[in-house]
Amino acid sequence: MNINNQSVGQSERRSLMINAIKTRFALSEKGAKDFCKGVFFTVLLDIALMLLAFFVFIFLDDWLRTEDEPLFYSSRTQYLSNL
Repeated sequence: MNINNQSVGQSERRSLMINAIKTRFALSEKGAKDFCKGVFFTVLLDIALMLLAFFVFIFLDDWLRTEDEPLFYSSRTQYLSNL
């Protein structure tokens, strides 16, 4: 069965994914579902950690720049404006 088919419902796609994980990693039904939950929450944690670094960068950029420099100032923009 084709996963990209529009007629396939969400529950069928989920069961196809669970079956593929079960056969690939030799897991039980519960193990495959727990694996999917683990992957989902790991992705959420990674996004949260990236956002933290992004906010620290934005704070330091704003805190260290002078008043006449624009936000996200780079020498490349200065070079292009002098052309």
